[in-house]
Amino acid sequence: MQAHYIQVRLSREDGLGVPNRIVSIDDDGTIHLADGTSRWHHDPVRLRAVVARCGAAVFLGSHGVLRVPSRDNSSYCFSINDVVVPCRPETAQVRPGESLLDELLRRGGFVRSGRSALAELAATHALPEQPPSRRPPRHGDLTSPPVP
Repeated sequence: MQAHYIQVRLSREDGLGVPNRIVSIDDDGTIHLADGTSRWHHDPVRLRAVVARCGAAVFLGSHGVLRVPSRDNSSYCFSINDVVVPCRPETAQVRPGESLLDELLRRGGFVRSGRSALAELAATHALPEQPPSRRPPRHGDLTSPPVP
């Protein structure tokens, strides 16, 4: 699936969508449809691979979802746009020293481990003392306290 699960769920609540057929997929991600319209997806290689496996029949769902039905009665779901929305590589990397808040504002979210996020929050805010972990130590985990 190359669409957010909430996007897919909301689209599914509105039904499968309008039947259509993919005529071609350009290298820039433009999808040409049989009804004369076009849409755009950021990963044309993956979309082409799915269409080659499952066929060109698709459903244009609500909330920007393109469904490609598979032979096992499920669908591959792709997030599509009416216009080209290029990926922004400058937002992809974590910047050393950047705070969670700064990363959140720049990227619209953050990708950190829970432990890393808690360590940063503890360093910048007074957090209540956490009880020791009750999980058993993992292989190579020398920092876990022993389980009483």
